[in-house]
Amino acid sequence: MSNYLNSVKTVLGSDLLLYAPLDPQHTSGGTTLLDVSGNGYNGTNGGTTLAAAVGPDGRRAPLSAGSNYINFYSAGLGTNFSFDLGSIMMWIKITTAGVWTDGVQRKPLRFLRDGDNQIAIQKVANNQLRFTRKAGGVTIDTSINGLTTVNWVCCIATWDQAADIQTFNLFHDNIIESNSTAGLSAATGSGLSAANTCIFAQNTSGDTPHHCCIAHFVIGKKVLIMPQMLALRKGI
Repeated sequence: MSNYLNSVKTVLGSDLLLYAPLDPQHTSGGTTLLDVSGNGYNGTNGGTTLAAAVGPDGRRAPLSAGSNYINFYSAGLGTNFSFDLGSIMMWIKITTAGVWTDGVQRKPLRFLRDGDNQIAIQKVANNQLRFTRKAGGVTIDTSINGLTTVNWVCCIATWDQAADIQTFNLFHDNIIESNSTAGLSAATGSGLSAANTCIFAQNTSGDTPHHCCIAHFVIGKKVLIMPQMLALRKGI
């Protein structure tokens, strides 16, 4: 993991906001998923099975097969997370191919401030992952369709309201898939919702859970370009 931490720090530098490896070596007390960025924005496990699967780097990773979540809310993260400029990376593995085609909406990530400001990585249609950014009440979706893989997928979403661009990028099976959209509005308000800053599901009630494994969860405070994303993909 130390080598991958070096890759993350090389790409994001002082703009690294959170990095949770989600492996047993960085879990405390069976419930706390440690942030190794130095900021201390740890996550709290809400029923995922820790160390259930082999991750993309050979370390163990958590699995959710029900209404489970990991909550990353903290006041500090709420203060420093930006809906106007940032990046999120997570490795996702769908363990059963039928999850892609079950017709169920699923959200492996949602960070919500209020009804007008949120981001999500979600499956809205079959064989799809979508990055959604809603800011100032305006929703912009960036989708990638035709997905069937049951291998690890490196998902990277990046957004810059001032430059009017958001991209969603998937790296899997020696394939790079990327899509971008414009029309971004500025975010309003401040902070994050304590019950709605989760991975594996949209909230701490475990609603719209994704049945998957997740590893290497990273948040940055800057937009990423393709060479930097490739560095994060290849750093494993």
